[in-house]
Amino acid sequence: MSYFFFASILLFLGVYYWERRTIWLGILFWLMVLSTYIYFWPHLQYPSPLFYLTIIPIVLGIGIGPVIFGIFCLYKSFQLLHREGRRWSNFLSLGLGLVGISLLFSYSFLGLYAVIENNYWLFWPYLIFTLLVLYLLAQLVFFTTAAILNNLPIRTKNLDYVVILGAGLINGKKVTPLLASRINKGIKIYRRNPKSKLILSGGQGPDERISEAEAMQRYAISQGVPEEDILLETQSKSTQENIRFSRALVAKEDRIAIVTNYYHLFRALTLARKEKISCIGYGAKTKFYFSLNAFVREFVGYLVQTKIWQILTFLALVTAYFVVYVIR
Repeated sequence: MSYFFFASILLFLGVYYWERRTIWLGILFWLMVLSTYIYFWPHLQYPSPLFYLTIIPIVLGIGIGPVIFGIFCLYKSFQLLHREGRRWSNFLSLGLGLVGISLLFSYSFLGLYAVIENNYWLFWPYLIFTLLVLYLLAQLVFFTTAAILNNLPIRTKNLDYVVILGAGLINGKKVTPLLASRINKGIKIYRRNPKSKLILSGGQGPDERISEAEAMQRYAISQGVPEEDILLETQSKSTQENIRFSRALVAKEDRIAIVTNYYHLFRALTLARKEKISCIGYGAKTKFYFSLNAFVREFVGYLVQTKIWQILTFLALVTAYFVVYVIR
């Protein structure tokens, strides 16, 4: 078992330092946590303070953690809907909370579960739906963990370019507070690297009077950035194009950093990896009630981005579960 423990640590550290822009970072982190518990479990004495410090987080996490998370999602979603309006994209965290709590309570009503278990036409759809929800929750945990680890600050000196990803504009010509936070973060990175330049990336949407890059340039100049230190990328219509077209403006050997809001950073970095672009990333702070729903949206975007891999993985796990179920 000690081999499993040390191997999981080495794998995690290897991915973290060589290529952390992958969900495998989150998977290996929790594998490392699991192996640590397994490795030290035989050495825990009951009763002892160390035993309780070890077992209590597990009990709380499994027992009431999902309920607390579901209630928290509901609370933040209502806060978002009240402040930002009832657009369909603002209901994602609400849906996550409702699905999670509904699934948990369906198990607590033993009479309902008995009806489902004894009805062939209800049991199998319910079982597959349950497995799908559990799979997506596991993916969300891994995605969230990898995102947090990718948001940890990196002190990299001698950057050549700082790429700031665009977002929507107010009245088609003015940066939003969300976009301003990205630019402010990018300017901080730019000023820590005196020889660097800013690349402001964002095309012109159908309802915008100017490109996002031009609006960002005006804001950056108002914050004291010299115009000669700014490059504009005005053709992109998506995050992937932001990264691809911005990289085309500089030499292959140049060192670059991508700046966006922290809830968006991990998916942006995975897209950069997909484009085979070497870079680091920095996340700008955002109001939490907005970030939770936006992060769920990013997770959905990641699932779509990796849909083939997700479908094949889920089908393989379901097949393995049914094989074990039949054998048992």
